Amino acid sequence: MYNKINENDIKALRAIVGEGEVLVGDAINPDYAHDELGGISRMPEVLIRVQPQQTALPLKSKEVFP
Repeated sequence: MYNKINENDIKALRAIVGEGEVLVGDAINPDYAHDELGGISRMPEVLIRVQPQQTALPLKSKEVFP
């Protein structure tokens, strides 16, 4: 079991990758709700659009996500 994404998590993600790069709710395109194998469909809680010059390294920080 995992903890659901909350507003504090979303704020932290937006601080890392930028306000417009973190999508939630109706802002997420339904194309992201399934894989190409089909059969399973579920909307993600959050979608992070990472630009080529960005890195996932800050996401590993325990200061961001304890």
